[in-house]
Amino acid sequence: MNEGYTYIKAVSGDGEKPVEKHEQAISSFERHREMYEQYAGYSIAVKPAPEGLDTFAFDLETNTIYLNDKFYALLGYPEEGTSFATFHEIEHFREKLALLKEKDGAYVFGQYLEKLDTKASPHAGAYGVMDNCISDIRQNGAVVARTHVGFDAIEKQLYRDVQFPDVDFMKEGNNKPLHIQLPYAILNEYRSGRVCVVDERARKVIDELQHTTLPNGKVVDLLALMTNPDPKVVSMSKRLLIQDTYVWPRMLELLEEDLKEAQKKKEKDDEGEGKKGGEENKGGKGQESKNNTSPQNGVVQPQENPSPNEVFREAYAEAGKRVPNATPVDAQKEALKKWVQENGSEEDRVNKALAERLGVKKEEVKAYKDIARSLNAPNPETQESVIDDLEKVIRRIISRRLKEKHKPRYPVEEGDELVDPAGWLAEVRGGNFEPKVWEDTEIKLEKSKKCGDVEITLVCDRSGSMKGEKQREQQKALVLFMEALKRFNDVLDDEESRVEKPLTIQSEIYTFQADSTDGVPIKKMGKVLTEKERIVSSAKVATTSGGSTTDFISLEAITKSIVPETVEKIKEGELRKIVIVFTDGDSDDSSRVRTVCTALRKQGVVVIGVGITEAGKSALTTYAPKAVLAERAEDLPKVLADILKEVLADV
Repeated sequence: MNEGYTYIKAVSGDGEKPVEKHEQAISSFERHREMYEQYAGYSIAVKPAPEGLDTFAFDLETNTIYLNDKFYALLGYPEEGTSFATFHEIEHFREKLALLKEKDGAYVFGQYLEKLDTKASPHAGAYGVMDNCISDIRQNGAVVARTHVGFDAIEKQLYRDVQFPDVDFMKEGNNKPLHIQLPYAILNEYRSGRVCVVDERARKVIDELQHTTLPNGKVVDLLALMTNPDPKVVSMSKRLLIQDTYVWPRMLELLEEDLKEAQKKKEKDDEGEGKKGGEENKGGKGQESKNNTSPQNGVVQPQENPSPNEVFREAYAEAGKRVPNATPVDAQKEALKKWVQENGSEEDRVNKALAERLGVKKEEVKAYKDIARSLNAPNPETQESVIDDLEKVIRRIISRRLKEKHKPRYPVEEGDELVDPAGWLAEVRGGNFEPKVWEDTEIKLEKSKKCGDVEITLVCDRSGSMKGEKQREQQKALVLFMEALKRFNDVLDDEESRVEKPLTIQSEIYTFQADSTDGVPIKKMGKVLTEKERIVSSAKVATTSGGSTTDFISLEAITKSIVPETVEKIKEGELRKIVIVFTDGDSDDSSRVRTVCTALRKQGVVVIGVGITEAGKSALTTYAPKAVLAERAEDLPKVLADILKEVLADV
């Protein structure tokens, strides 16, 4: 394989042909260079295949297609037919380039190639015949639409003279399995204009596809829709979706019929061989019977639990000559692999751009997004995610703070608005000059007892014993903490004009690892939780560096940050201050931890210790009376979520 492109050797029905001189291929390309370049346009470069490349190839990195007319010449195409087929290959390339520009295009392309790979799927042969025929309708339609009527005549001539001289697929000598009759007939009837002779079961499928009722009740010709040559109408991804949803299941039904018929034929042949062998043994010849494995109408007699790729091997090989694929699956996989390595998926490109903008690593962005995505995934039982569960708490807090609407007082003798003119007139005429037909608004003011600020500090353990699963689950818990607070503040900002008393939630994050940074927050106290702060904090907690548990250093730093004004606000009920500490082992100085916890609690701070696994069970004593245990590391995010729901419930 040459660097930068992929290729296969061209073969004909007689096996591999001698490779012509490379100069002849170059000469052929040069004769038609201007035509090929004009057809490809500015977005695709066309080049002659370099020496050693005996067919077509493409380079997704440089948008270059390499051409060699020997591939189609060896299959019996005339010169004008080879030019048409070259345009056809350019259309294939154009469609694949467009697919890679779509969201998740590389993933769709990869999944598509897996279905075509005989090493990966026992149905690859059948899928390949179907896909080739259906996609050829689209590609050939695009070629004719972009050229002139002369190429329409060339296409029909190719079908009549080279690819399908006979379209009676039930005639002896030309009979095909049911599941191959179907795509052959679809291709010919939509492009060559000839009605094919096929089994009534295949014909029924074609008729149903041409009259498909969509969920909205509209009846459409799905075959015509999915092969529309205009990419704005049907992109490759949409074609594949329709094809896999509607056509492929019917192909499989016909394939099952073919497998049953092949099995019956095998059993009949085996029975005949057995009788023949018995007669020969009677005559003293002693010949053993054996399975018939010779091809019959493109079918290899199946063995026990046969692979369809093997049973219909000859039929699929013939289909490869009738409807050729100039670039094999392995070659396309290699080209896609190189493209992904260079460009990555759409998400990779977004992550890369974000990382460059924030000044962080792309891997850190991806790790954070992966965790956040998992936290947003719904629980199969509750159909709600951990984040959704926390948002319920957020919404309840907001609902309790919404301003009371002005309550109307009606009816009254005097007010702001006359709401019953007819009643007023009737009452006045009857002698009642103070009728209750007015509406007034009563406004009551009372002092709110709800606090206006919440400060939450999370202290994470980065000691050496956290390495492994505990560290990963702590990282998830931290991401949960940050995502929940971000969502909380987003909701508060949206509802700010409607709340009776504004609420501000601020946060900070410390880590301890027995070094000089234990007393310095990795994220300072503040309302804003920027994307960079979230990603950097997550990446920091993804590593462990210390050898011991120095939680008291972080706690003492938190104590020093509390000024008298903060203590006064806590006493007045204006501020709720919460500290949550994760630890997976005995503190290096438990008494020091208890001393600082006591000091914080005297100032009105809520301090909660979270022990991680049985190794962190001592936290229940050290941080008493407020302490919980996450018995398994994977319980940590849920434990944190429960703590947040509890401490925020009455805010």
